[in-house]
Amino acid sequence: MFAWLKSQFYYFQQQWQGFDEQVKVAYLLRAQLPTELHYTVVKSALQWFIYKQDFYLAYNAINSLGKIEGKVFTSENKLATTKQVDELLAQTTMINTEITLHDQQVDYISLSRANIVLENAQNLEQVELRCANQVVKFSPSKQIVYAVDPASRRCGLLLKSKKSEQLTLTQTGEIIVGLSDYK
Repeated sequence: MFAWLKSQFYYFQQQWQGFDEQVKVAYLLRAQLPTELHYTVVKSALQWFIYKQDFYLAYNAINSLGKIEGKVFTSENKLATTKQVDELLAQTTMINTEITLHDQQVDYISLSRANIVLENAQNLEQVELRCANQVVKFSPSKQIVYAVDPASRRCGLLLKSKKSEQLTLTQTGEIIVGLSDYK
């Protein structure tokens, strides 16, 4: 609950990095919350994930809404929400993500499209593509370019920094995520 309260503080202060971090923590710990707050956290996280163009986590949140005990998220609601996210993903042919890593921080960035370009990765300690069916390790370099097999599912980049870093991740190409990843 503390993470949710902190996220609201950051929201009203318009400190988006702090908001992002705390919404993700609250979302990960959502099952520990009372039903109403659990539902509110997932709905807010869904909106944030869509705004951040993290379609993988958006589909995860849609799936989570239907599993909250004591709340009804009808199949019609799920279908309509999924359709909206599907349309946004189809319209978003290029996803640009700015990533800030702190000293010795590990982050996992979920992927929605198959072609990735990671800029300024030369000082990273670890860079791995992790999918349900494969793991690919990269050597840190100024630019990492890779085409994920479109048949791969549940993919993301695991990043570990040596020191504070600003990275840019660009995703293009075929869509590699959908609600079907959660069945």
